[in-house]
Amino acid sequence: MSALEVRNQYIKQLKNKGNEKIEAYSINLNGINIGKNDKIDRLEAEFDFSSLSAEQEKLLKAGKLKMTYEMKDPDGKVQKGSFTFKKPFETRIFNGINKAGKYTLTTKIGKDTVVKSVVRPDFSWVGNGYGDEGVPELWKDFGLKGRTVTLWNRTYKFGNGPLPVAITAYGKKLFDKLPKLLIDGKEPVWKAGNIKKEDKWITFYGTGKLGKATIKYSTRIEYDGMMLVDWTISGEPTISDMKFTWKMAPENHQFLMTPIVNEDKNPDVSWAYPEGGRGNLLWFVSEKKGGFAFSMVNDANWIYNKGEKLFFANKSTGDVTVKMITRKVRMPKDTPYRAIFLATPTRPLPALQRDLKFSDSRGASVGSKTMTNAGGDGGFAGIFHHAPHPTAFTAKHQDGIPNRTSVYGGIALTTLEPEARYLRKYWEVPGAYSYNMPWHKPLGNGKYKKDYYPSLSTCTSSVITDFFLNAQHKLYNHKFSDRIWQVYYDLCGNSICRSTLHGCRYTDKFGREVNSYEILGERDLIRRTVAYAHKHGKTVMLHGQRSYFPMIHGLADYWFPGEQYNVLLRRNPFGYADEVSDDIYRSEFNKHVLGVGVVHLPALGQADSSFHGIPEYTETMMAMLQSHDIETTESYTCVRVVQSVWDILSKYNIGSPETVCRLYHEQKEVTSSRPEIRITYYKTPGDHYILFIVNKTYRGRRSTIDLNGLVPNGNFKAIEEYKKKDIEVQNGKFSIFVPARSFRIVCFPPKSFYPITDSMNTKWGSWRSSIKCDTVFELDPDGGIDNTPAIKIISKNTGGGCFIRYFPIVPGKTYTISMMMKNSVKNRSMGFSIQGRINNYFAGAPLASKKVVSNGGWQKVELVFKVPTTGKWGKCNNVLLTTSSTGKNSVTLFDDFKVEEK
Repeated sequence: MSALEVRNQYIKQLKNKGNEKIEAYSINLNGINIGKNDKIDRLEAEFDFSSLSAEQEKLLKAGKLKMTYEMKDPDGKVQKGSFTFKKPFETRIFNGINKAGKYTLTTKIGKDTVVKSVVRPDFSWVGNGYGDEGVPELWKDFGLKGRTVTLWNRTYKFGNGPLPVAITAYGKKLFDKLPKLLIDGKEPVWKAGNIKKEDKWITFYGTGKLGKATIKYSTRIEYDGMMLVDWTISGEPTISDMKFTWKMAPENHQFLMTPIVNEDKNPDVSWAYPEGGRGNLLWFVSEKKGGFAFSMVNDANWIYNKGEKLFFANKSTGDVTVKMITRKVRMPKDTPYRAIFLATPTRPLPALQRDLKFSDSRGASVGSKTMTNAGGDGGFAGIFHHAPHPTAFTAKHQDGIPNRTSVYGGIALTTLEPEARYLRKYWEVPGAYSYNMPWHKPLGNGKYKKDYYPSLSTCTSSVITDFFLNAQHKLYNHKFSDRIWQVYYDLCGNSICRSTLHGCRYTDKFGREVNSYEILGERDLIRRTVAYAHKHGKTVMLHGQRSYFPMIHGLADYWFPGEQYNVLLRRNPFGYADEVSDDIYRSEFNKHVLGVGVVHLPALGQADSSFHGIPEYTETMMAMLQSHDIETTESYTCVRVVQSVWDILSKYNIGSPETVCRLYHEQKEVTSSRPEIRITYYKTPGDHYILFIVNKTYRGRRSTIDLNGLVPNGNFKAIEEYKKKDIEVQNGKFSIFVPARSFRIVCFPPKSFYPITDSMNTKWGSWRSSIKCDTVFELDPDGGIDNTPAIKIISKNTGGGCFIRYFPIVPGKTYTISMMMKNSVKNRSMGFSIQGRINNYFAGAPLASKKVVSNGGWQKVELVFKVPTTGKWGKCNNVLLTTSSTGKNSVTLFDDFKVEEK
């Protein structure tokens, strides 16, 4: 039954039908978008004639069913006409639909009248070109010298044909045998043609000849190194075999990614053309040595038997074959083919890594990053795009810390967006998942109403790319855009689309229906997003489970994998050690393989919310991640474990670009008396060492650690930082017990977290006493002592609110906390207080505070506080400091913050 038949049957059964009537036919109105350059100036009317009267149905079958119509535009202008129909389901197209506003279609068939209206949104943002301005600074090495393309960290040298005759990565050759296109076992005789250099890519043209076949080719190299190879076979030759072959150099085929790392024990691997998301990438790559990847948009004009193996790779030798024709066939006239290649990595790693403290729930953590809008409550106009809401964004972010927030988004929209409702039929990926997404609607009084909207997975072959970039343009031009550090895309896998409406599904030259992957459309979105973000000093993070494609995701700054393990961890919460292989950590989570920064997304709390309270599970996760130099977010973990490790790493300045990491499988300098104990170490500024000593096994182990490869025969003190225990190193050795599936962190020479000094170059976090509080929290660039920066509270009519900051403490230690303050009004009280906390929760311990009376000038406020070892203070491991300034209509400045420990 059609939707109309279902509706009419339902209405017939209603006792109270209200204004609803049985309809002889129905109409749906859809905006049309069939590609990236569409003007969105047409409207499609879908007609369902499944409930006509017998007389009307007779006319329909005879092809004589007549309809008159009137289409009224937003200005009240009317176009009239008539249609004749012969099928139960037909569509008609209205042109000139180019104004924002309401369009109403009134139709009549005999005595039956059906009226349908739709609101066309404003599409003036189509064709905005944001992110298409040129080559971003990160890829400034992109250039052409003769027939050699220079790229970041790589070169492609071309001869006469469509594929390079030499490729280097890290200054060394990638191949033992270069990629070739072979037809019936032979390479065509190539002849080079013109070279066209444009700002974002270089295109080589040429021709080929092989028997009766003539070939035209073009190879476009984009600034990150992606090669888009197109060739057309003419002459209608008969071909039995067409394939690509190449062989990687021995050092460049450590891992086979498809995109999931292949862990088969048999080195010979082969698979058929994929029906879905796995097996649509063939990428040999090695740690810190580069790789080479192949993928495709679809299998248009490939000739093979269903289920036949087409992709072949030998993990021992590095040999690769991709077959496109496997049986004899005569080529139709001018048969086109397309392939995608890329030598990796494609960009330098981001400067900020190892010390992001991503999603730190302590809120006032200095230097941490946090995500907003993942629950639709971040002050944005939607859930998946990045446009700030006209009022809610200011309310949510005016007190935010600059350069701190990552904004959740995704390659999708919801029915909240009028653009998505209008173009849903043409934008949506058929059969894709839909999620009920929350969004917090501002009510105008500081309150929000939580509404839910179905998600719509959108195909990037449409103008949706312009929509997302327009949203980011609005964000970057907001007065509080400095709060934003990053934009983020969820649902960022290389999906397949089967829509005929925008050309992802079509008939190839052999009459086969082919479906297309979104690889090029999605790449275009990410390329532009990264370029525009970098132009405005922002970064980009992507999430797509295990579907990492260097052609798409290698452009971004960060990749966010790990969520895929929630089912595994539900079965075995120690699965990070027991079931996730080292090869997965060394490939799918390895920034040096992927070529981008990696932040792990934990799945423990997703698997079972009770896991938040079990530290051993998170310790297992941290053991495996840190031993592989992988950063994590705090989300879905036992937070005290992650925060403790973060504080240790920050104390030793692990985020410095000078830090050197030596992984357990590559370093020989630090050894263990038990081979199952693995040691990854970091050397940080000041010649400090951080040793992650990890026991992956299910039994605790005691081991003697030998440091003589670093400090021969040394006798000195070290500290096990995680449990705060002193260690005596004698003759370069010490003994340590490491619990099952866990870790210990040994550092030397020991370093104190203190003194903490802050000259107020960055705004602190803040807290408002109520929604009505009109206090303003700012960074004053020259309001401090000697015209240096200071943080500033502007108290207006309501008063209230404070700056906040946390720092760790140890019961029994004495802390001297000092800060310079200045209030614009004399005789006002100003100062600060500290509240004891256990992790993120207040312990209920008595406040310790210090206040002074303002004299109108700069004054030092100092508190000396010995943390009790008993009572509620004795349980605390950190404090939250809050500043204070009483009264209204004043300005208080804060400078030169310092904390010392004894």
